[in-house]
Amino acid sequence: MKTLLDISTEMFKYIAFLAAQLFHIFCICYCGQRIIDHSSETLLKAYNGLWYEAPIEIRKLLLLVIRRSIEPTRLTGGKVFVFCLKGFSTIVHTSTSYFMVLSSVN
Repeated sequence: MKTLLDISTEMFKYIAFLAAQLFHIFCICYCGQRIIDHSSETLLKAYNGLWYEAPIEIRKLLLLVIRRSIEPTRLTGGKVFVFCLKGFSTIVHTSTSYFMVLSSVN
């Protein structure tokens, strides 16, 4: 029979593992969000600059940058999941829902 100390030690291991995994996923999603934000800012900065005073070669290059920045760059997982803060909240919400369903079954 397990003692209370054994049960609490095992529970601490599971909680520590869960916290580490959530932190790891949060770090990846935060980096993905930073990439999306930086890509979105590139469009605004390229357009709001003094592009009309630049030489024609620079204007052509800025046009390519603006066209590419219309859709922000994203960090994806197998083209299935976009790593961003909204995705992180979806992961937490969905996993919490699954946990509640499984705990209500037992």
